[in-house]
Amino acid sequence: MGCLIQGTLIHAHVIKYGFEKSSHVATLLMDMYGKCGNVEDASQVFDLSPCKDAVSWSTILSIFANLGNGHKAVELFDEMMAAGLPFDSVSLMEYLSLCSRLGALSQGKCLHGLMTKIGLETDTPVGTALIDMYAKCGNLSSARSFFNQMNIKDVICWNAMITGCGTNGCGDEAVGLFWKMNSLGFQPNNSTFLSILSACSHAGLVKHGFQIFEHMTDETTLVPDMQHFACLIDLLARAGHLHAAYQLVKSLSLEQDVGVLGALLGACKIYGEIAIGAEIARKFFELDLSDAGCYVLLSNWYAGLKDWNRVEMVQDLLRLKGLKKEPGCSMIDIGGSFHTFVFEDT
Repeated sequence: MGCLIQGTLIHAHVIKYGFEKSSHVATLLMDMYGKCGNVEDASQVFDLSPCKDAVSWSTILSIFANLGNGHKAVELFDEMMAAGLPFDSVSLMEYLSLCSRLGALSQGKCLHGLMTKIGLETDTPVGTALIDMYAKCGNLSSARSFFNQMNIKDVICWNAMITGCGTNGCGDEAVGLFWKMNSLGFQPNNSTFLSILSACSHAGLVKHGFQIFEHMTDETTLVPDMQHFACLIDLLARAGHLHAAYQLVKSLSLEQDVGVLGALLGACKIYGEIAIGAEIARKFFELDLSDAGCYVLLSNWYAGLKDWNRVEMVQDLLRLKGLKKEPGCSMIDIGGSFHTFVFEDT
């Protein structure tokens, strides 16, 4: 709140000295209001700005997207396209990234057409952003088609396609792409291994996951970090190998990693592994948790055991700490029309 008051005072001085017509100053003001969560004033600054350039459009679109108003972001995106704003490779990548976050497939397709029109279809970074957009919008076939027709690919491009296959449930295809990129002489980086291990985890490809991890440790100079080990733990847990997963947690001293413990507790609930789940639940109580989602997970675990006393205890802790789990929100693009779905955690 203090930062917002200070920012409002600066805005008043901007108006007083006549700087409000500067596109650069207006963009900085929008960014300030957006970071303070004040979308109304950010929008007003944008509306009153006499000269809207690519940066100001990108800023206001990101503000609406970040603050959960995807409908308004898409509406403004359509206005921007109608205004005939000039695009370059940087702005195209920014807007494709925005479409990825919003699931705005129709708008992403418009940008694809624009890429072709202005001759940027062969630009590798822009092409990678397009692949990422199609994959995150659930259109893996278009992502695959564009990837296959690209003449120049780099490791980042391969990573995007592997990630896209993994997030769309095509783990075997992701594994095939990983080995193909190796055979073609591309050197996978840390992000490549995170993407492919995550893909194996979601597809239950335990054997492939461990083969790829061994390739990382034995055949490359890369050193696995905790994120890679967390992927291995998740891989084991999702496949029901809970004892092995928990042993790995303890051997790596990850017993205070809330994300790892949460994933393991969720898997224990699915597979009915009471002993390990109870131990992890006790560890949750030992940690000073500040994430409401952890308490919801813990409450769900005890509810599954019909331990209503502990369910009430967890919910009391949640209220005592003043934490609240925000409802989940998803958007889907159906024929260019956006539909929002909101759901509460149990």
